[in-house]
Parts: sequence; C-alpha cells; structure tokens
Amino acid sequence: HFDSDYLPHSHLSWGANAYIGYNSASNPYISPMDHPFSTPVKVLVSVGTSELFTSDVIRWMDAMRQVEGNDITLNLEEGAPHDTLLMGSRLGWVDNARSVATAIGSFVQE
Repeated sequence: HFDSDYLPHSHLSWGANAYIGYNSASNPYISPMDHPFSTPVKVLVSVGTSELFTSDVIRWMDAMRQVEGNDITLNLEEGAPHDTLLMGSRLGWVDNARSVATAIGSFVQE
C-alpha cells in the first residue's frame, strides 16, 4: 500500500530501533507476531484496509483469536491508511477518524 500509506522507511526503522533498545529483535516480548499470548483483557484491533501493515495485523489478530479465552474484536476501516484516529483530520480521512473513535467508544462501553 505504498501509494496510500504515509510512513516512510526511515520512520519505521527509527521506531523499531527506539522500541527494541538494547534487546534482541528475536526476543518474543519484542514482537508478538509469532508469539500469541493469553490475555484476560478484551482487545480491539483497528486497522485501515489500505495501510502497510494490514495483512500483518490481521495475521496477528487471527493468531491471538486462537488462544483459548482471548476476546479479540476487529474494526476494519475500508480504504483507510495507518492511524486514521491520530492523523485522519490532517490527511483528509475525517469520516474514518470519527468511525474509529465511535468504534473505540462502543468497545470501551461494552
């Protein structure tokens, strides 16, 4: 989704390095992608269908749903880029930002 996402490679590299710090990237606590875990807390996963990480997020969510007892809810924002809640009003995705905020509000009130 390089035509619709706004995260440059340099930003992603910086973020990964800042997050990992002095740890090894292979540490299962660094990335839950291939290390689904049990959680007693309900989780809302919100992702835009046009963001760079859509397939990864859905893969992670599917793995998390396979863990017995997990309650994982998916909110897909059709055609939206990454993080419409934070950047939607600045990038022209105001309706999607409102939709995500509404989904979060409904999820929290459940």
